Amino acid sequence: MRMDRLLGWGGLLPFALLTGAVVTDVGGRSDLAIEILRGYGCLILSFIGGVIWGHGFERGQGRFFALSMVPFAAAWVALLVPVYPALVLLLVAFPAAYAVHHSAARAGLIGQEFLRLRNRLTLTVSLCLVVCILGY
Repeated sequence: MRMDRLLGWGGLLPFALLTGAVVTDVGGRSDLAIEILRGYGCLILSFIGGVIWGHGFERGQGRFFALSMVPFAAAWVALLVPVYPALVLLLVAFPAAYAVHHSAARAGLIGQEFLRLRNRLTLTVSLCLVVCILGY
């Protein structure tokens, strides 16, 4: 397996494990698991903003510099609000960041293989967030 796929899918493990911990409430610790999930989701969302920034930097596309700050700002707000609205914000922000990557692909800044990986990762993260929101 290529390193990008290995790291991409590996980054989903905490989402999956924490979602399982929230749903099963192992040891009555679902509140802790959901807080950790929120924090991890915020870190990954900020990372995605950095990826968008990198794409804009690579080709001098100013609009992508501006758009790269949106995931970071959403992640920061998600750390400041209560857990439930934070999860909803993350659920909106991950697909929105994917939409920016889709736009970057149309502009020729990123390749289709990267976009396919991001699509699958975004769908999986979104599913985890939906399960946690419904189970919270």
